[in-house]
This record gives sequence, C-alpha cells and structure tokens, in this order.
Amino acid sequence: MTSDNIIAEAAAGAIAQSADEGTLDKVVVNNDEFTMTRLRSHLMDSSVDADEHTIVFSMIDGTTSKVLKHKLAEVLRKRAPSGGPAFWVPGMPGNPPEPIVGTIKCLLHKEHGDREWLNSIGLSAQECRKANLRSEFDLQSHMLHRHQQEFSLIETAREREAQEEQREWTRMQMDAMRQTQSASTRRKKE
Repeated sequence: MTSDNIIAEAAAGAIAQSADEGTLDKVVVNNDEFTMTRLRSHLMDSSVDADEHTIVFSMIDGTTSKVLKHKLAEVLRKRAPSGGPAFWVPGMPGNPPEPIVGTIKCLLHKEHGDREWLNSIGLSAQECRKANLRSEFDLQSHMLHRHQQEFSLIETAREREAQEEQREWTRMQMDAMRQTQSASTRRKKE
C-alpha cells in the first residue's frame, strides 16, 4: 500500500468517526462541499449492509443508477466532462438534475409504427415496453443487448425485402428495355 493510500484511508476513517460523533458538519472532496447530515446515511452509517444500494443521479442526463454502498465513494470521485461532479446524491448542494427523457420506442413496442410488419415476420408474441430511448444509437444498442435474436431476424427480413425490391426493379428495367427494343424492331420492319 502506498503512502497516499494510507493517508487517504486514515483521513476517511477520521471523517467517518467525526461524522458518527456528530462533530463534523461538512466535508470537502475535490472542491465539492457535502453536508454530513444527509450524506452520513449514505456513506458513514455502519448499520447499513455493504450490499445495500444507494441511488445516484447522473449530472449529464439525469438518469438514476443504483450503486453499492461500498462503491459510492469511488463513484462520487468521478468527474463530468465539464469538470464538476459526475453524479449527485442526496446531501449534495442543490437538487437532483432533471432527467432527459427520450421518445423513441423499441422496435418491439406494441405502439411502434412497424408493428404490423413485425407481426407478419413472426414477432407477434414479442413485445417490449421501452418507450423512452433518446436516439437511434440508443435504440440500436437496446436491440443488440436486450433483443439480440429478434434484432437479427428483423435485419435479415429487411435485407431480404431490399433484395426482393432490387430484383423487382431489375425485372421492370429489363421488361422496359425489351419493350423498347421490340417496338424499335417493329418500326424497322414497317
């Protein structure tokens, strides 16, 4: 263990003891001030099981995540691209950030625009309630991680339909060329 780690652990122990005794009312970590009255329940309460979760709010998009109590200090050290804290927990100054909610529905959502087509390719029994995706990237990531087999079937069906459309277009072009050629041949005979 390095001397920095020993110092950090000793400081954390002193802070925890002062917080438990009630002699410490705030702590400053990376220039961010935390009031101990509300943070104590998340960081310092020894009666709470280490496997318990604490809710943290992302300062970037407002989403909530569950973090194990023993990992909370590590999560709170993370910084956002702006240089401020990456996460907010009760006890920090201010209010939690407002979540940014998307409006894109999962491809398997019952109200998705392609639902009839999806039913026709055999996905009538597959439904997903996810309706708050923020971007096409999030949609594709959701499909790849949550509905891998269904997404593969959808992509295969799309490719098949595109190939069929291409074949039909080629047939139409060939028919038009034949008609043009036969019409010009008839004119030459006349």
